Amino acid sequence: MISEHAGWKYLFFITFFALIMLPVYYTQLPVEEEGKSKVDIVGIVLLSVGVMGLLLFISTKNAVFFSAILCFWLFWRHIHRKDHPFISPAIS
Repeated sequence: MISEHAGWKYLFFITFFALIMLPVYYTQLPVEEEGKSKVDIVGIVLLSVGVMGLLLFISTKNAVFFSAILCFWLFWRHIHRKDHPFISPAIS
């Protein structure tokens, strides 16, 4: 919409405005308690490989689809067994 009326160069002003507003956003964030949290690396890797395999299948139509399905299934099992998964199964 902006590029139709003002030109594509004005799209960079949106990014510039967002960068200018970062200090304001930072002051509005709630203070979180410092705690030891672990990142679910296995969940991130399984989901990433599954999405990558699905996108490769869509774009090239090769046999990567089966590995993507396997990764999605392993990811689904992983998030249901983990105490603090990468994506909570409650939101699905």
